[in-house]
Amino acid sequence: MIHAAFGVPPTQFDSQVQDFLIPARIEAAKAFRVLRDTRSLDAAGQLDFIARVPGRNLLVHLAHPGLWSVTLEPRVNVLDLEDSAPGGEIFRRRPDVASLARFSAPHLDAWARTGEDFPFAHRSVGRTAFRGLKTYDTDDEAGVAATAASENYAGVLQKFGGAVLWSRGDIPALAELILLVEQAAKVELLARPFSRSPAWA
Repeated sequence: MIHAAFGVPPTQFDSQVQDFLIPARIEAAKAFRVLRDTRSLDAAGQLDFIARVPGRNLLVHLAHPGLWSVTLEPRVNVLDLEDSAPGGEIFRRRPDVASLARFSAPHLDAWARTGEDFPFAHRSVGRTAFRGLKTYDTDDEAGVAATAASENYAGVLQKFGGAVLWSRGDIPALAELILLVEQAAKVELLARPFSRSPAWA
């Protein structure tokens, strides 16, 4: 496992990792800002991005710097894919997955408390090739997430709060998916008391 402390320039890595890491840090900071400004995250701003370095068995972990950060410059770790890195099993099982996010969002958390899987029925997310999000209430997040990835879910929801979402796209694409999924969860929750059919229909 290779560590890069917060604020340390990525020049300690080889040129291929540098070429990926420099724009990834900028993209993550922009995503943190957009998701904060749209109130798509919980009040604590819990969000980490993990992205695959193309052509390498490496993952870049870009962590939210904290609620009081002004620059929103991410804390950075570069991890070996073969180690027990966060999300590593998903990246190993799904070579098409390019990025992953761990986060907490108000409406997704509210949906998770129902114990039901979340469907990609709303138009904003229905265009994706994924079937939805799988809700679980065990301690085996890694196992559930890996199984969900194999079953073509886009992520998992922990019944008591928190989500993991993955994408075939880069960090901006994943951030957009978080926005769309959180919006879809809000719509489903608002419509549910008046709906005559389940969301999966």
